[in-house]
Amino acid sequence: MSQADFARMVNVFPPILTLNLELNVKPKMQYLDQELGMCVQDVIAFPAYFGYSMHHRIAPRHRFLEHVGLRRSLSAMLCPSDARFAESVHRTLSDFLIFRTGMDATHLSPEGGNNCNEKPEAGLGNHLPPNEIHE
Repeated sequence: MSQADFARMVNVFPPILTLNLELNVKPKMQYLDQELGMCVQDVIAFPAYFGYSMHHRIAPRHRFLEHVGLRRSLSAMLCPSDARFAESVHRTLSDFLIFRTGMDATHLSPEGGNNCNEKPEAGLGNHLPPNEIHE
């Protein structure tokens, strides 16, 4: 990543400067690469990715997309409300919530969910639990 790329990320998502490298950035970059099959260019395009909860937003939506056989950009996967997200993949909100509830029951296995309509928040950082900026 170039200095210009990093500067753009900070300009677009200033809270990135407050994130804990070990507890937030590295695990989410690893998930981006190993689970989502994406690369650094994807987070350069959407740095707010780091502001979403791994367990309540990123993983459940990613697993649901896998379940229905679709892929989406980070912003298309994470930005919409739960209802709009489900609609965007031609499913009902109920379908998604049932899936996500099953994920909660099986510790984020591919079967399931949680009702969370979070947005990234500014100014949050090191004092939060691993892999999370907010709950």
